[in-house]
Amino acid sequence: MSDTTAPRMAASEAKPRAKTMYPFLPSELQRGTFLLWLKRTHAWTGLFGACVFVLLGFTGILLNHRAVWKIDTGAPTVSAVEFVYEGTPFEDRDGFAAWVQDSYGVAQEAGSSRDAPTIERVSFEGQEIAAAERWDMRFRGPNAVLEASYVPAANLVALERTEHSFLGFLKELHKGHGIGIVWILLIDAVGGALLLMSLSGILLWSKLHGPRLAALGLLGAAAVWLFLGAGTMTIGGL
Repeated sequence: MSDTTAPRMAASEAKPRAKTMYPFLPSELQRGTFLLWLKRTHAWTGLFGACVFVLLGFTGILLNHRAVWKIDTGAPTVSAVEFVYEGTPFEDRDGFAAWVQDSYGVAQEAGSSRDAPTIERVSFEGQEIAAAERWDMRFRGPNAVLEASYVPAANLVALERTEHSFLGFLKELHKGHGIGIVWILLIDAVGGALLLMSLSGILLWSKLHGPRLAALGLLGAAAVWLFLGAGTMTIGGL
């Protein structure tokens, strides 16, 4: 055998270059440390998201099908009281709202009352009489709603508390009523965890065997279906 054929045989016997295991990852990142970190990130964010999504999924089904399935969340408990305030009359609405918050442990800000009267003048025996000024406000939390009103001329305070049942509490929690900045931060954390879980899941999914094009086709079809379904419900169409 000639010397010229030896290099050719060596080249032909050389092992083919290893196929990339994770097509979406650069080759320098396909190492044990980074892959271990990627899998742990995916697992922990998935666990955090799953705990929250169990609650959101249950309350979402409760809200979406409560009318069709006749789901009874339980009657709320209502308590009311009306009394003459013995202290110095409040100077403005903000002062009355601050007193309600301090006296009854309310952390929420005052909102407009649903039952606030809009009549400024009334007619009695043919005479136009100015209606007494009344300050109405509403404090809404996930577990209860507190309606408060105050008549400055009579120094009269009226309070009504509506306590939700446990299922009603979960429903209000799903809607984010009365949660404030805590709920916003929680949803931001869930959104961030979902993004990390999705990105890490895509990178890990790239290693899986099977018809990836079929999976992408199903995802694309689902996205189109959701888009068209939402379009039929919009006012005026898309």
